[in-house]
Amino acid sequence: MANLPKQITLRNDIDCRLGIKSSLGDIPSVISLAYLLYCANDKKSQIEYADEQIQYNGKKKLILKKIYKDWIINNLSLDDSILDSNPLLTSQLESLQVGLGLMFKIAKISYVDYPNSDTKERTGGERFKKLIKFAVNIKIIDIYISAWDKDIVKSELSLWLQNKPSQSTLSNGLKQILTSFSEETQFKLRNNSNEIIFQQEGIYKSISKNENIIAKDEQEDVGPFRIFKSFVREGIHPFLALSNNEFLLKNNNEFEAYKDLVETTLSLSPKRIVIFQEVKKENDANNSESPDSHQIIYYGAPGTGKSHKIKTEKLMGVPSENIFRTTFHPDSDYSTFVGSFKPTMKKQYRYNGQVKAKYYEDDDLANAKKDDPMIDNIIEYQFIPQSFLQAYIQAYKKPNENVFLVIEEINRGNCAQIFGDLFQLLDRNEDGKSDYTIKADTDLKNFLIDELGKDNDGIKNGELCLPSNLYILATMNTSDQSLFPIDSAFKRRWDWEYEPIKYKNTDWLIEIDGIKYSWVKFQKEVNRRILKDTGSEDKMMGDYFVNPHNSIISKKLFLNKILFYLWNDVCKDGDSDIFPSDNDFSFSKLYDDDSSETIHSMMKNLVIEPEGNEIETTIYGKSDSDDVKNEKNTIDSGFTGVILDGNRFPVTTSKFDLYIDIIKKIGIEKIGPIVEDSKYRRKNRPLISKIQFPEILESNEYSYVKINQYNVVKGIDDNTKINILELIKDKLNLDLKIETDN
Repeated sequence: MANLPKQITLRNDIDCRLGIKSSLGDIPSVISLAYLLYCANDKKSQIEYADEQIQYNGKKKLILKKIYKDWIINNLSLDDSILDSNPLLTSQLESLQVGLGLMFKIAKISYVDYPNSDTKERTGGERFKKLIKFAVNIKIIDIYISAWDKDIVKSELSLWLQNKPSQSTLSNGLKQILTSFSEETQFKLRNNSNEIIFQQEGIYKSISKNENIIAKDEQEDVGPFRIFKSFVREGIHPFLALSNNEFLLKNNNEFEAYKDLVETTLSLSPKRIVIFQEVKKENDANNSESPDSHQIIYYGAPGTGKSHKIKTEKLMGVPSENIFRTTFHPDSDYSTFVGSFKPTMKKQYRYNGQVKAKYYEDDDLANAKKDDPMIDNIIEYQFIPQSFLQAYIQAYKKPNENVFLVIEEINRGNCAQIFGDLFQLLDRNEDGKSDYTIKADTDLKNFLIDELGKDNDGIKNGELCLPSNLYILATMNTSDQSLFPIDSAFKRRWDWEYEPIKYKNTDWLIEIDGIKYSWVKFQKEVNRRILKDTGSEDKMMGDYFVNPHNSIISKKLFLNKILFYLWNDVCKDGDSDIFPSDNDFSFSKLYDDDSSETIHSMMKNLVIEPEGNEIETTIYGKSDSDDVKNEKNTIDSGFTGVILDGNRFPVTTSKFDLYIDIIKKIGIEKIGPIVEDSKYRRKNRPLISKIQFPEILESNEYSYVKINQYNVVKGIDDNTKINILELIKDKLNLDLKIETDN
């Protein structure tokens, strides 16, 4: 018996996600990998394409499943690093949903383990396994690509994976297909306090009248418009280009005909526009904007301003009664973080039977008068809440306000010992509440019932649960990370924000007996040496390592805080060459009568010039600019060739090219350390080093040439080239002669 077809499926309106702040770049690589995964999985309708991998910091990232990775590499002969960095593995889910779904309608994408969530990757830097459900448009792409020669297809898909689509007929056709897929997408743009919703058709209509088309939101590009601009900027759109935040017509051929095709297509599938907006719940109102993450550890070198960032970015405008602070240290434990019974002093009346006892005469020791009642001090035990419990109670007592618990120096304490079973509460759901509750012990339960009431969610059924309005912020000095290592399971439950060194206190000066040095120059040079010699940024000095009065770092502060730290924590095992290398040098010499002279000598060794030209020559002699001036007035243009080991090498193309050739023949690994530690510098930076310094990169006179792992400064005069070659000759005892006109 034949049956009727099933009735039409009533589907929900599509959320156009016009206000979402998700970006997606490298669109060709995303499209090509999605198509290759479709092929690698025998063109099935859906695929789980990646596995989760735990990183060193305890967070998850995605890697392609081996079976699909091997298939793609074998078919396209690719370097697997190209696949590892693909946005299908690195981008947030919401960005992929807007790109693959709303823009091109190639696929729906969702989490494998969290099918009802879209926002789990918004914060925290983690990536979770995803499921792609392909749409008909992937079949259209497949039909188009399958019509081409296999070798051409392999070549083009390899280029698309590298985000370098060619201008071949196949590639341009695929660009037009993707553009046609995107024509129904809706965008939002705000300008001059006006807000419009539009499609690409609106751009086509205006641009065909030679009108300038605005391509930048006055506040911030949002929604699919962000991804559309990437699509245009990356040269995929066949008709549009971007310039100075305006859309331009780049190809008049077939444009008018295509515009008409789009208009007809849209009229054949009319849709009403449904705009979804996130509505803040009534109980989410607060005196400050809700932070994105409920648990953040701010980490970085000492003095980078981690606590300052918390104060200015997270706690601004928050009432003091909603801020609770603690500092972890080696003796911290559960009782000092949560609470425990402690002895307390209590006053009570003394009784003789049922009658209060009284003083029968004045008592100066008790500060009492005759007939005053007698009062005794007794000791009793009470449950005393500490910072965690104080914040927890406040959050439940004020559910409409955000409450913050700030933990300073979190890694200086044993987190496993301090948090105990509270560790389980740190897993939060999308709403910010604990995913899992824990049973409170009897003492804690009774205390919370007294404070909150037995039916309060904070102790309901005798269980603890972190509320969504409780935020935990912590700081960590990376230089202290070996004190109490934080295990990966604990790390995974926090978002991590690195606070870099910004070198922003350019007006700070170090003053030694009237001679002043730039703090930032000293900071940069010392940090460079720490990084070079230790291979780590952990012990580098941050911007607020010291906090001087009136921006002047006195000699006393410089000695007792900065140099003491460098001597005791950085250089104690000979890790860095900051202090004099004399065998008889000791830290106590910095406190001798001639300590200022020792510091000036240190500064000279670090190539930190005093501030002010009037004292420059008294400490150093010639300045860098004097060297350049002298070079230009001596034998510039007299450098004609080099004889090395009896072989003559003349200048052919340029003198610098000959200089580089000689360096390569001798060996950059031999030369690099010699020149790096020599006096020859530009912008206070060595002329050969493993680091590319911004002072060189940003200058108009100089640039870098890379030789293996070293960077050689280009732009120096002949005299300096000759001096460096002579230095190398002496240090390495080479048979080398430099020919000049003189």
